[in-house]
Amino acid sequence: MLQPTQISVRQFQILVTLYTVGTSILIMPAALAANLKQDAWLAPLIAIGPGLLLVLLYNRINSAAPGATIFELCESILGNWIGRMVSLLIVVFFFLESAMVLYDVGNFITTVIMPETPISFLNFLFAILVITAIRSGFNTFARMVELLFPLFILFFLMIVMFLSPQIDFYKAQPFLVLETNNLIYSILMVMSFSFMPLVVFLVVIPKTLKHPTSGSIGFYKAVLIGGGISVIVITLTILVLGSNIASLKQFPVYYLARKISVGRFLERVEAMVAIMWLITTFVKLSLYFFASVSGLVHIARLKSERSVLMPMGFILVILSVDIFPNSVYEAKFNSADWIVSISCVGVILPLFLLIVKLWKDRNKKKSDNSA
Repeated sequence: MLQPTQISVRQFQILVTLYTVGTSILIMPAALAANLKQDAWLAPLIAIGPGLLLVLLYNRINSAAPGATIFELCESILGNWIGRMVSLLIVVFFFLESAMVLYDVGNFITTVIMPETPISFLNFLFAILVITAIRSGFNTFARMVELLFPLFILFFLMIVMFLSPQIDFYKAQPFLVLETNNLIYSILMVMSFSFMPLVVFLVVIPKTLKHPTSGSIGFYKAVLIGGGISVIVITLTILVLGSNIASLKQFPVYYLARKISVGRFLERVEAMVAIMWLITTFVKLSLYFFASVSGLVHIARLKSERSVLMPMGFILVILSVDIFPNSVYEAKFNSADWIVSISCVGVILPLFLLIVKLWKDRNKKKSDNSA
C-alpha cells in the first residue's frame, strides 16, 4: 500500500487553495463571458456558497468515518464486491480527469507558447514531473507546493496591481441584465470546475493529513481563498477586456496579461499567468493522479504503489493525447457531460455514502442500547 505520509494543516490549506483555482482561471472566463456577458463575475461569487456546503459534506464524511478514504467507505457500506466495483469506477474517473488536465497543459503550451512542439512530448515531460513528485512521497510534494505558493501569490498580486489602472467599470454595464437559466447553468459550471472536484480530498485527507479534525476549518478557509481568487480574475477579465473580447479568446486571462504595460519598461508579462496556471494545474493533476493510484493500490491489495506508478504514468500520457480530438470537442464536453459526471462523483455519491453511514451507525447504536 501507499506508505503513510503526514502533512501540516498549512500545507493542506495551500493544496486546497491551488487545487480550487486549478484549471479554472484560464478555461472558465471565456465560457462565463459567453453565457453571462458583463455579469460573468456573478457566477463564481454565488458559487462560493454551494462550494462551502460541499466542504461541509466532505468534512462530515471525514468525521463520520475518521481515517477512511472514499474507497474504504464504499466497501464498508456497499459490501466487498459492489464496493470494489464502485471504487474502481471512481479510480477510472480520477484517472480520466488526470488525462484531461494533462491535455489542457499540452494544449495551452502548444497554442500560445511553443506551437511547433509536439503535444505528446510536452505531456510526457509534465507527466514525468508529476510521477516524480508522487514517487518522492506526498509530504515531499506538499513541501514543494508550499515553496511555490509565495511565487503564485506574488504573480497574482502583481497582475492585479498592474491591471487596476486599466479597469473600466462601464464594461460591466448594463448591470445584472441576465437570464436566470444562464446564471444557474454558469454557477453549475463553476461548481463543476472549482468545488465538486474537491471530492478528491476524501482520499487525500485520511491518507496524508496529520490532524484530520483540525483540518476542517482550514478546508473552509482555503476554499474561500481559492474561490475569491477566481472571482477577482474573472472580474478583472470583464472590466479590462470586456465580455465580447473575453468570450472570443480561448485563454482570455493570458491575453489579459499581455495588456500590462508599465512605462514601456515592464511589458509582455503574460509568462506570469502561464507560470501561475502551470502551478495550479500541477497541483490538480498530481492530486488526481495520487487519488487514482491510491485507489488502484487499495482495490488490488498491493503492498506498494511503485509497481503501478510508472505504467499508469505512461498510459496517462498516451490517453492525454487522444482523449479530445480538439479544443472545440473539449468545450462541448465540459459544457454538458462533465457537469453530469462530476455531479455524480462529487455530490450524489458522497451524499449517499454519508446518509447510509449515519443510518447504519444509528441502527447500531439502537441495537447496542436495547441489548
